[in-house]
Amino acid sequence: MPRVIVEWLAGRSKETQDALAAKLTEDVVDIVKVKPESVTVVFKVNERDNWYKAGVSAAERDKTK
Repeated sequence: MPRVIVEWLAGRSKETQDALAAKLTEDVVDIVKVKPESVTVVFKVNERDNWYKAGVSAAERDKTK
């Protein structure tokens, strides 16, 4: 049972998440040769003030845009 874990920042739409899950499932089925029912996609959504790059949170970087 393949499991794909996607970790990303909060702020993307449900439609985007659904589309990615569907495409990832399709690709795993094609490449690994398993049934769609055996593929699990898990989204770990991180708040922007908890995601740091170069010591600065994504929330702080958003303020400078």
